[in-house]
Amino acid sequence: WKDGSLICESEVREKKALVAIGPGDETHLRNTDEFSDGSMAGLDNLTNLTHLHEPAVLNCLQLRFDVDKIYTFTGSILLAVNPFKQIRGLYSEAKLQSFITPTVSDEPHVFATSNAAYRGICDKQSSQTVLISGESGAGKTETTRFVMMFLAKAG
Repeated sequence: WKDGSLICESEVREKKALVAIGPGDETHLRNTDEFSDGSMAGLDNLTNLTHLHEPAVLNCLQLRFDVDKIYTFTGSILLAVNPFKQIRGLYSEAKLQSFITPTVSDEPHVFATSNAAYRGICDKQSSQTVLISGESGAGKTETTRFVMMFLAKAG
């Protein structure tokens, strides 16, 4: 973000301010108008962002995190943000069962990615890999446990 000075104020959504930025300064706009299916949780897939740059990606992830939506797709890659708390129903038996379908879900969730791998094994008769990566304490072991739990139930 760049410092600037207020030059005009107009009413778009509650209040919107126009800011003067110095010549040659790079600016990035937040994608506050991008939401999924009428919800205020940001987009389910970052490839649908109008402007793809770091502030827009971080803003979308923050919007989703704020309403306990810790999973977001970016194409076929699933991003997970560790909430460091329990989220009711996120890994329930009913939630797991809802992902055991013959088609791959568009809802970002570790069970959707697990189902995509399972469908690849069943439908294409080919080996599949689920790569789980992250820093120490990011939740890799927990995520692996959920993938294995899904595959055990689906198979």
